[in-house]
Amino acid sequence: MQSRFPSDLCLILVGPTASGKTELIRSLAQWVPLEVVNCDSMQVYRGMPILTQPPKDQDLKAIPYHLQQVMSPTREFSAAAFQKKATKLIGQIQKRGCLPVVAGGTGLYVSVLLDGIFKGPEASPQLRKRLYAQAEKSSSLALYRKLEMVDPEAALKIHPHDTRRIVRALEVITLTGKRFSELKTQRKGLAHEMKIKMWGILWPREKLYERIDQRTRKMFREGVIKEASRVLKRKLSKTAGSCLGLKEIQAYLKDESSLKETKDLLAQNTRRYAKRQMTWFRKDQRIQWISMTQGVTLRKVARRIFKDLQV
Repeated sequence: MQSRFPSDLCLILVGPTASGKTELIRSLAQWVPLEVVNCDSMQVYRGMPILTQPPKDQDLKAIPYHLQQVMSPTREFSAAAFQKKATKLIGQIQKRGCLPVVAGGTGLYVSVLLDGIFKGPEASPQLRKRLYAQAEKSSSLALYRKLEMVDPEAALKIHPHDTRRIVRALEVITLTGKRFSELKTQRKGLAHEMKIKMWGILWPREKLYERIDQRTRKMFREGVIKEASRVLKRKLSKTAGSCLGLKEIQAYLKDESSLKETKDLLAQNTRRYAKRQMTWFRKDQRIQWISMTQGVTLRKVARRIFKDLQV
């Protein structure tokens, strides 16, 4: 099947954990010459394949994947680092005449790649100390009410109990004399430089949770406890240390929970994580969602996306 797509096109493929992004890419690659840029904050780390669930070896051999299992879990990896590396890779892929496919479930990474990173003023230790003291004395909600008064648009995008982000917003407003929301609109990313197509995989909640439960059981059959035990012996970076499964299995290794309790808790926490992913992605109106209703397969989704990509 012939494929013609704009030379400046970039495909963004998102969805919660266990939604089938790898399988979809496998089908799409039959019709489109593509290379994948991993957009999963945990899959950048090597030595944790059961915990992070990257594409299998056969997929990695058949399709070029970038930023996949390239970092030691002892090192930090940030959204800013992702933006810089991914932007460069996408340009290189386009020059090779291939379609760059940014795939993953880390919403923050997608956001900074497309819309840029907000570079506000440097932190003021004295001001931050004062704001945190206010939060401790009268709660973060009181600070949030203050933010609502001076910048209601920014407040809408911050949780009332997210003290760190509330403090940063108030800090920026105080130091610049401008609204935080106004300054953030000055960001620029790939969405300002090239043609972007965004697609998302949307499963019925019960079906997605069933897929997550199946994956969790498979992880334990594959030896996730042994892998986590080995990983936990290392001095992990803050980013890698937040990987789902480590905390749950650490409790089991300390005899603080049974094997069944550990399996159930990991499945539950993964479902909660998937819910948070969807909450983030639903805010982005650029995403075209495909509902995985009865009769819809990932191969059919790939064909639909392929047709949408054509010039």
